Amino acid sequence: MNNLFNNTQGYLLNARHSVWGVFALMIAIVTVYWQVWHFDFIRFDDPAYVLDTCLKTKNSNDRFMWIFRFHQGDGKYWQPLTLLSHIADCHFFGLESGLHHFTNLIFHLLNSILLFLFLKQILTDFWKSFWIALLFAIHPMNVESVAWISERKNLISSLFFFLTLLAYFSYVKKPNRLKYLVLIFVFMLGLLAKPMLITLPAILLLLDWWPFQRISFKKNTRSIKFTTKLDISIQKPFSYLVLEKIPLFLLSILSIFLTIYSVQGDQNLVSENQYSMKLRVANAITSIVLYIGKIFWPVNLAVFYPYPERIVYWKILIAILFLIFLTIFFLRRFRSSPYLVFGWSWFLITLLPVLGIIQAGLWPAMADRWVYIPAVGLFLIIIFTGEKIAVKLSLSRKTALIFALFFTGILMQISWHQVRYWQNNMSLWRQTLKATTRNYTAHNNMGCILMKDGQLDQAIHHFQKAMLIKPSGSEARMNLANTLSRQGMYPEAIEHYKKLFQKHPGNALIFNNLGNAIFKTGRVNEAIPYYIKAIQLEPNYADAYNNLGISLWRNNRKSKALVMFQKALVINPDYEQAYDNLTRLISEQKKTNLKLNLLTEKSAQSPDNPLLLFQLGDFFQKEDKIQQAIACYQKALKLKPGWYEAKKQLSVSFAMKGNYEVSFSILRDLITQNPDDADAYYYMACIRSRQNNSAEAVQWLQVAVNKGFSDWKRIETDGNLNNVRSNRLFQQLTTDHVRDVH
Repeated sequence: MNNLFNNTQGYLLNARHSVWGVFALMIAIVTVYWQVWHFDFIRFDDPAYVLDTCLKTKNSNDRFMWIFRFHQGDGKYWQPLTLLSHIADCHFFGLESGLHHFTNLIFHLLNSILLFLFLKQILTDFWKSFWIALLFAIHPMNVESVAWISERKNLISSLFFFLTLLAYFSYVKKPNRLKYLVLIFVFMLGLLAKPMLITLPAILLLLDWWPFQRISFKKNTRSIKFTTKLDISIQKPFSYLVLEKIPLFLLSILSIFLTIYSVQGDQNLVSENQYSMKLRVANAITSIVLYIGKIFWPVNLAVFYPYPERIVYWKILIAILFLIFLTIFFLRRFRSSPYLVFGWSWFLITLLPVLGIIQAGLWPAMADRWVYIPAVGLFLIIIFTGEKIAVKLSLSRKTALIFALFFTGILMQISWHQVRYWQNNMSLWRQTLKATTRNYTAHNNMGCILMKDGQLDQAIHHFQKAMLIKPSGSEARMNLANTLSRQGMYPEAIEHYKKLFQKHPGNALIFNNLGNAIFKTGRVNEAIPYYIKAIQLEPNYADAYNNLGISLWRNNRKSKALVMFQKALVINPDYEQAYDNLTRLISEQKKTNLKLNLLTEKSAQSPDNPLLLFQLGDFFQKEDKIQQAIACYQKALKLKPGWYEAKKQLSVSFAMKGNYEVSFSILRDLITQNPDDADAYYYMACIRSRQNNSAEAVQWLQVAVNKGFSDWKRIETDGNLNNVRSNRLFQQLTTDHVRDVH
């Protein structure tokens, strides 16, 4: 009875310690991270994970079943459980960013508590478990996973990582089929959140070695024993323990296959030629050392570390020697200090999937979020080693606690400031530019933020810096072209768009934006083919249909413009601009029909009135009804032979119909009547240009200028002259004009 009382008392004391440990972790986490409540979404990935998820769920007939499709069309790998959490946030919180951040905070809190409880069970040491969990909870390297909403996948997968460890511990203590099935199920849920858990079965084997000591060694190695308080006496051959994990390994292999399959479907898997295997291996080796450095000295942290163009051999050599030294150092002490080998192995094994040998999407040289779980291994080494040092130095518990609290305070201060960088896009990318060099992605994103904020000059500056770092960078070039276009620098924007479509001939957005830039220069006819090309590449491109409609409307091809606006609205019924254009065009057509009825009625009343026929011809010409316009002008000329203006408009109508020689013949007749008509000579130049007779076109244009044609804006933008713009004499003519003006 007394023994039972002591056991109960010990259990209650142990539970009380656990509660206080959990409470302390909560206080520390809330102190560092409470500020995220007021933070914005981050432009880098958050729109894809949050806004797109909200829209897809709203517009999808199957509500949320779309998350289980392997190809989402947005470059994300398969992660249905993560997307489900974002759907839940959107349902309950809408687009209130602070509440989405709060969800991340809750997941990090749960992860810290689960890690603490797991360590407390396997280490049977409250203080070591608490300090390791506290390091995990407040370390600056883990800020990215918590403060970045898009890294929900990291938090959820880690939650199931720790739950799997707890399930495995329960299974190891008292194996049965139900516990094993629970273990498999929890692990599978983790893989559905993020495939980084693929190495978890290897971690379970590592636990079998220490501290579980489930491996039965051969007789000559039976002396390998470690001091442990765990009561796990059943040992198995290593081969049995591997076979025990086969279902888990198979799930990992399946997860790898599904991940590669899902990103290949979006053509987002980085090709082997982008970064050579030699460079990827070199970066993997050096990044391990950099991760260790940042865990011990967490400064200059950034959301994106640019991938190196090359790594000098001496850096690779030093990194290899350092890693070999550490490995040998730990192995030599694996009997006396097994935690060294355990922590080091944990770090390397869990880091392996993200070292970049196989890459998908925009791949950085390294990332803080990737050590969220791996760092636990190093934290374990730090705390165990710290305790040994304290014992060796004969520090009292009070002194050791003061030192521990001092370093905890420093870490919390650093983390608190690191969290603040995530409050908005501007502060995040400004810090990234300070912390890194030659960062194409950071300059490009900073430029986008400045462009959205209307600071176009500064945006252009950052896009140009990005282009200097990576001249082949299409995203920065596209953003630069868009910003130049917004600033009214259309020739420069057009130059960049043309370079882009030469590199990406299948990109509809480039053709649409190029059409917009050309349209804004007044060259409406020249813009139309680019909109048509954009629609051919992307048949459901509502913007391109709308822009084509505007261009056709500007060209008085109203019936075709009407069709384009209607198609845009079929694709996107909520497209307000297309709806406004459609209603304005219909209103204008009603007025046009009223005018047509009035002219037709007057002409019917006075069939021999050439002026009414001329006005009717003008009306049909503006409405792009060329054959009817020609008929009206011809009737007017029969009633009033030699009417100069009617003959000129008849010539224009024949040219619009494509009857260039008939049009040119009429113009020749006109200049015999009036040799000083500069407009007539200009029309003749346009016709010859249309016929690809650039030499004669330039001659007639020169005559037009000599006769007083001075609409140089029209010369610069008229699509009818496109075929002569490369002509040396045409260029000389326009250059002489610019020089005369200045």
